[in-house]
Amino acid sequence: MDSTQLERSKRDYPTPLVDPLICDPNKIVEGYGFWGRYQWWTAVQCNFIMLFYAANIHLLPFITGSAKTMCQLPNSTRINLTGCSYETKNGKEFCGDTNGSIILQQISPEPISSIMTKCFYIRSDHLSTDFLLFGRSLRKEARLFNNSLWNIIGNFACAAAPGFWFFVVLRFVVGALSDSYYTIGANYVCELTTESQRSFAGLIGTTFWAIGILYVGGLAQAVYNWRLLYLYMTLPSILCFFMIFTLPESPHWAIRHHKRSRIASYIAASNRWNCKRLNLTACLRDDPNEHRPKVNSLKAILLMLKSCQMWKIILIGGLMSCMMNFTYFAISLEAIDLSEDHFTAYMLNGVTDLPGAAMCIPLLHFFGRKWVTIFSGIFCGLALAAAPFPAEWFGVNALKVALILLAKFFNTIAQTVIPVWFPEMLPTTVRVLGFAIINFPHCIGQFIAPFFRHVHFPWAPLKYVVVGIACVLCSILCSLLSDTKGKDMPGDVHEVTQTTKSITQENEKDDLTSFTAAE
Repeated sequence: MDSTQLERSKRDYPTPLVDPLICDPNKIVEGYGFWGRYQWWTAVQCNFIMLFYAANIHLLPFITGSAKTMCQLPNSTRINLTGCSYETKNGKEFCGDTNGSIILQQISPEPISSIMTKCFYIRSDHLSTDFLLFGRSLRKEARLFNNSLWNIIGNFACAAAPGFWFFVVLRFVVGALSDSYYTIGANYVCELTTESQRSFAGLIGTTFWAIGILYVGGLAQAVYNWRLLYLYMTLPSILCFFMIFTLPESPHWAIRHHKRSRIASYIAASNRWNCKRLNLTACLRDDPNEHRPKVNSLKAILLMLKSCQMWKIILIGGLMSCMMNFTYFAISLEAIDLSEDHFTAYMLNGVTDLPGAAMCIPLLHFFGRKWVTIFSGIFCGLALAAAPFPAEWFGVNALKVALILLAKFFNTIAQTVIPVWFPEMLPTTVRVLGFAIINFPHCIGQFIAPFFRHVHFPWAPLKYVVVGIACVLCSILCSLLSDTKGKDMPGDVHEVTQTTKSITQENEKDDLTSFTAAE
């Protein structure tokens, strides 16, 4: 080793005088501060998954409709003549209004062509469980790698599916894997970034989500064969797959599982990127002599199942996640239906998520995760409940669209905060598993959302009022949980149970101080 390499080693790697395993992972990550470049880069890497996740979800409406009638001129120019009449001459099909000069070409309607199956299969691929994540001893990096690899293989297989039921089964598997890597990615973001950076992580993730929506919409205008469209949709996942190789292991996971080399590698990479040598002495736990045994996955799961506080977090989180996700997709589809130009409305639907995600930055900075989620959910419900009345009473349809978009704005805020707030409440030993259980109702919300526009009551506004009230009630339930602003993420279930009362008391004081200062 030459002198340059020796100096670099001394700068990057932690001093052997301090064992990284007796350090607090929260202090290690926070030690690089808000401007930690490595932490920002890992946030971008983890959120890049949202591009492929959004593309995977929003692709099906484009390939499940009835076949379009495409006519081709002699010079091979394509013209979209959806629904045009045609006739057969000498065994060949021709457009009926061109004197037989244009040969008719139909785009393949496979794999789904009827309206009812379209409504059903838009979300049915995501009605699958995330409990593949029970293997808690696997590293997050390894599970993200495995899920992404099989997801890519599954999507390529979908594009080549020989029949309808092959496609349905493969989409079910792909849906399970998609929700799995979304769950792992959300936890990764929380464990690899500082508390202040997490306020911006939501905007990064929503930006990739919007890009995924626009990517599919743009492809659908250029690619007319559903198999090719599906194939091109899968391409971003390949880039996502290779980015996983550069992801570090979570310091929270590494310390809890006594992976000394992993935590040392994370610190070394952070030191290189940030041009800063972390002072590990300042990162020691409050009681460095406390013995923390290596995590036993089965024991951690049993402790979680016995903890009333954990069940309260999971049940309320699952209910809130399901309601917000159902509302998001229901009002998104409703807004598209209310527009005369469905494609433009679809593209704008992706862009309109960005203002709500951007608003999360100041809200999370000045207020806690708890109150931002509660009030955004309440305002979402009130706006949605009021949406049908302008059109019902005054015939003003534009105001109805405006209220639906306002509800979507507040819904986006809640949807951005939930993947930050709930992983912060869950302990490291069962964080992925706990958030996976919360995400199962989230999938159910996606599944039932398309049926919202097909539900009809004798009094038309009733369905909006019912969903709006449900949003308000679910948001109020979140007041039973504690805030995590300014608090370290817990390491195990005992920390969650023992500190709940003290955290609640401190949060009441913090909330009172925050609102007094705001006034």
